[in-house]
Amino acid sequence: MLATFVAAFEKSDVADDWRELMRLYLVRRTPSFIQDNYATLDPQTGRKYLTFADGRRSYFPIRQPKTVKFKIADRDPDDQYAYLYSDAVVNTINHLNLPRYGLGNYVKETPHDPPPSSESKILADLSRAGKRLMGFCRTNLFKRLESSGQAFLLSVERHILRNYIFLHAIENDLPLPIGTQDAGLLDARINDADSDLFDDEGNGNANGESYRLRTENDYRQRAAEIYRVYAGKFQRRFKWLKPSRFLPLLAKDLGADVKALFGILHKCGPWDAARDAKLKALLELVSKRHPDQKLIIVSQFADTVDYLSAQLDRHNVIAAAGVTGQSDDPTAMAMAFQPRKQRKAPHGSTGARAARPDRHRRAQRRPEPARRRHCREL
Repeated sequence: MLATFVAAFEKSDVADDWRELMRLYLVRRTPSFIQDNYATLDPQTGRKYLTFADGRRSYFPIRQPKTVKFKIADRDPDDQYAYLYSDAVVNTINHLNLPRYGLGNYVKETPHDPPPSSESKILADLSRAGKRLMGFCRTNLFKRLESSGQAFLLSVERHILRNYIFLHAIENDLPLPIGTQDAGLLDARINDADSDLFDDEGNGNANGESYRLRTENDYRQRAAEIYRVYAGKFQRRFKWLKPSRFLPLLAKDLGADVKALFGILHKCGPWDAARDAKLKALLELVSKRHPDQKLIIVSQFADTVDYLSAQLDRHNVIAAAGVTGQSDDPTAMAMAFQPRKQRKAPHGSTGARAARPDRHRRAQRRPEPARRRHCREL
């Protein structure tokens, strides 16, 4: 079904078809939606609430959004964001070939050995134009840069690594692992993990440090290791095509993108949290401006949540918790963040974290990073 939708989008002349589909049919239970459709108005306080099965009322909190502003010193060589926001980086991203997102453009039209029926079906399903997927990829990179420099650099590293996986297969005449050509995976509004078209290879950690993949040889070795895992344990997750089905231009464009992205990494260097101007502004907000108030730090990307959680902990902001879709019990964490009188262990939950009084007191005082915008409403 998804393959059919994507094929239809590729043939459409309307650039926003995918976004329009998501706007019309994606179900998002935002606070305003719940308040407008399910809540009851308390005439005495003017606040809306939900009524639990036992008759208790849960009032919607009155939240005050705060924008953390920080300065970018364009002429300061130590300002990491100054370079990442520069025209050089923007132009590099805009001029990427992104061949993995338009593999249909690289298929040999008249191969010497016609593909068997099993390969013909895969070739027919490849995204030929690839313009929508390429657009989503670029947009996703810019959104991650807007989120945090660390999240952006992790995506750049992962993109390089995935290109090297393809190059490893081509150079060794091994089948190419073809992932799902699903534009939804690249739309940050419905997918906030850096899943790309492959599973996350984990090239980085929450502390803002990469796993020592610095040189071309480092990436090539890691790519070979991951390819062996793909071809072994995860073989059924992919479709496979011989590299001979594609034009030599595929390897050329993969290599060109690798070179361009390496230029960004070499110029910026490893992300240094100590020089993160945005992080410093956030720490001031948390520790100085609102030291005794509950805060929710909202991020669109799990990498940013992990990074902020680690940095808040490193700066002794102990009453903080990072909550993502991979958390063991995000509902319990949300309950711990609630006012004490409204707390109730969710049905089917152990309630261990929510029920500890010391945990609850801390959760009320400090920020709780959230992975998705709607996660903050739990």
